[in-house]
Amino acid sequence: MPQNLQFTESTESVAKRTTAVAGYPRKDAAADDEMSLGFFQCTVAAYVAPLAPVGRTHPWAVRMVEAASGSSELPGSEVVARRAALAAEWISNEGFYSPVKREMMADDFVFMGPVVGPLNTVDYLGTLGVFRVYDAFPDVQVDMAPFTQDPHENKRFWSIIRVTGTHTGALDLGDAKVPPSGKRMRVGPQAVSVTFNDADKVVRMTGGYIADVRDGETGDAGAMFAVMRAVGVPTPRPGGKLVKVLNWIGAKRKDYPKGRSHADDLPAAWASRGRKHGLRTADAWTAQY
Repeated sequence: MPQNLQFTESTESVAKRTTAVAGYPRKDAAADDEMSLGFFQCTVAAYVAPLAPVGRTHPWAVRMVEAASGSSELPGSEVVARRAALAAEWISNEGFYSPVKREMMADDFVFMGPVVGPLNTVDYLGTLGVFRVYDAFPDVQVDMAPFTQDPHENKRFWSIIRVTGTHTGALDLGDAKVPPSGKRMRVGPQAVSVTFNDADKVVRMTGGYIADVRDGETGDAGAMFAVMRAVGVPTPRPGGKLVKVLNWIGAKRKDYPKGRSHADDLPAAWASRGRKHGLRTADAWTAQY
């Protein structure tokens, strides 16, 4: 780049001046310049090399490798554009801030959050069917950044969402209902991801991860923890002991929000993260999802 060229030229001229001032004879100026430049380049390389990330490849090299392998999921391809649009559609109809589009979900769908999850399809829909946040916040608005493809997982897409709304409806927490308070909810930026299977069905969703705890009015709380904090309900620390106790109790109650699905009701890839106690999914809900 031009800056680098200017810096190299400046270094060469400094080397020339230094040699002249020191009084050393210059039998071969061109050779001397070449040695000075070579020494400079070696010094810079020795300094910078430890800082370079190991195994990193230039973006254009990655695209060349993918193109050579015949991949159809290159950045800017029709597949990527379609799935980015589907991810945005799903986030607009994911069941938490708005009624769910069940037809977009794969049979082996799993939800994962910083505290809640993994939840299988039925436990996810049953839990959100209790909360019905969109009824408690009829004017809820979800603003999302354009979805972008994960650099390692071709079928996974990421966005940042901003959520605002006014508490003008009853909020169901499972044990109690919070009457309308008129309070305004403004959640900090939340990172969400949507992963598809080969049939373009949503097979995994992650959400509730606050990207900047200094932004918004709910601190480090996202998803349902943010909703509770926004309406003034005493909210346990996400991931704290009280939350674990409540999730343990909830696992044994029917028609009650679940923190995790039973290990035997999760896809094999997620079974190790499931619980070993409490109701199985088939016995946990009265309604059919």
